Amino acid sequence: MKYIAKTDDGRYGLTPAGELWKIAGRNSYMAGYVGDPDNIEYAADEADEEMRVLTAQALAEFKRSK
Repeated sequence: MKYIAKTDDGRYGLTPAGELWKIAGRNSYMAGYVGDPDNIEYAADEADEEMRVLTAQALAEFKRSK
């Protein structure tokens, strides 16, 4: 991975193909695509926010199903 961005929630890497990856050891995952490598910090922040929203929605749904 050539480009690295650091956020409050972790580190992200960008492949030459524009894939944005959350770097988390065995739990790493592809978080999206970035068309312009200069925008990796913005894309990483957006990926963090999207994961926070999805996690909150999943927790709310889990609590409703009990």
